[in-house]
Amino acid sequence: MGVGELHDEKLDFALSPPCCPVDAVSYGTSVDSSSVDERITMAPVEEAVSESVEERSLVKKSLHGNIGTITLDNPPKHNALGAALIGELLLALSDLTHAGARAIVLRAYTGAKVWSAGHDVRELPTNGRDPLTYDDPLRRVVRVVKESPTPIIAMVEGGVWGGACEVVMSCDIVIAAEGTTFAITPAKLGVPYDIEGTLSFMQSVSLPVIKEMLFTAQPMTADRALRVGLINQVVPAERLESATTELAGCII
Repeated sequence: MGVGELHDEKLDFALSPPCCPVDAVSYGTSVDSSSVDERITMAPVEEAVSESVEERSLVKKSLHGNIGTITLDNPPKHNALGAALIGELLLALSDLTHAGARAIVLRAYTGAKVWSAGHDVRELPTNGRDPLTYDDPLRRVVRVVKESPTPIIAMVEGGVWGGACEVVMSCDIVIAAEGTTFAITPAKLGVPYDIEGTLSFMQSVSLPVIKEMLFTAQPMTADRALRVGLINQVVPAERLESATTELAGCII
């Protein structure tokens, strides 16, 4: 499908400048590394000073055999895709690739009700321009995932919102638990979805489906996502980890 077909009157409307302040709704601000350092320096309690970096991390990584795992682990912010979390995610992807991972699983912490709340809206500009520039952290992580030499499997459960849908769709394979939902939510906030992101969605699913998701911001069930070709598999929640590991094993 050609880019020219994007010039649809309704799609132009969906991509028009925001009609309300971006910061009217937020999933929370991302972690400021400088403030974290200050707290460590000023901490009066010895246990706080000795707290490991891993425990404070927004992203955890592991490598078992040739299968790498990256876990989004920021429950208070529903794994919102702020600059700090994405920075750690990009570093984890690089580390696992250079460590020899033959497959990488991208997941949320166990039992997450929200896989990711999408882009941290407090980090969006409010000047009415296309909200995500080429160097925006979300744009960067989508490019890195797409260009990764190592196959990436998105293991998803719970709600997948906004820009998190794009991250998931950028992975090579998507396996979801029953009950997972996908929603491209910026329309609810009066925020346009950027052109590059819309084109990215069109690489995963048909234009009519993307229009529906953009215009309505309504959640799509995992079963329907499977039918329209957005994801590869739907499994019972209790089998999600084992089925993903089995799939990764077939790759390596």
